[in-house]
Amino acid sequence: MCHCERKGNPHKVNCYWDSSGKFIGFYCTRCGVESLTQEYIADINDTNLRRVYRRKPPILEDNTAFQVPCSKTKVDLHHFADILKPGDHVTWLRYFLYWHHGIVSEINAEENTIGMIHWVNMNGENTFKIIYERIKVKNDPMYRIHYTDSVTKENPTEIVLARARSRIGDIRYKLFSDNCESFATFCKCGVAKSRQIVWLKRKIKQIIGHYMVVGTESFGIVVGMETAFMVSILRKACKERRNGKITKNDFTEILIRRIYEGLLSSELIMIGYYIGTPFGPLGIFIGVIIGGVVGGVVGKAAWDCIREY
Repeated sequence: MCHCERKGNPHKVNCYWDSSGKFIGFYCTRCGVESLTQEYIADINDTNLRRVYRRKPPILEDNTAFQVPCSKTKVDLHHFADILKPGDHVTWLRYFLYWHHGIVSEINAEENTIGMIHWVNMNGENTFKIIYERIKVKNDPMYRIHYTDSVTKENPTEIVLARARSRIGDIRYKLFSDNCESFATFCKCGVAKSRQIVWLKRKIKQIIGHYMVVGTESFGIVVGMETAFMVSILRKACKERRNGKITKNDFTEILIRRIYEGLLSSELIMIGYYIGTPFGPLGIFIGVIIGGVVGGVVGKAAWDCIREY
């Protein structure tokens, strides 16, 4: 029983069951605390196998250069059964706008399908729901997200799948805190994190900085600010590269993608400024925000297309 339930606060608890039907823990939706049996908690040696302990979640770093982690493996139609395994976090690009995420629950090589637990839009309505479904593997690019060895060790497949199964049927979708990516990330490591939302917040903050100077109608100033932001991100990437947190290929991808994003974002910020000028300060602000976000998304998509083809 959760601590807040003992205080008399009724709430929903997501119970975890392993593949054999054994209870292995739960997650309290009110206090946001996960509790697991001792076999899934490090440094605990208890003979009472049914007792649960609060689990301290790991700290995940924000990489604002990417909407998805740069450490990932491309999954193709001919080798997906060799690359994927149950409990994997996978992602694929939709409409050049956002990345969809889910948790693999099973692989069927004969039928070229994978079992997926993820958020879906039910019949094109405004209702979102976490479901299990079998998805046909196609030639469209799909990626398996990599996690560190420590995260993988502390979050074995049974826990990952138990977390995912506990949410099936849930309709409490929240764009900024409980979307498809934060769901998949929580299943993998016990922390709900959406890099796409982190990227969007960073982009808007950056665009507001541009807005403060764009009134000078100086494209050079906007480009200069974009360059400063790029240098800041690359400096952080260099530090991560030296510390062994990212590979050489990851660093190269950060560099090239950030250049594409920065160039298109700068140009569309200025276009947004000129389009919004007839509508006054509010029109300029909206034009700059839309131009900057669209430029960032299009720049990222352009690099994805070039890299794939």
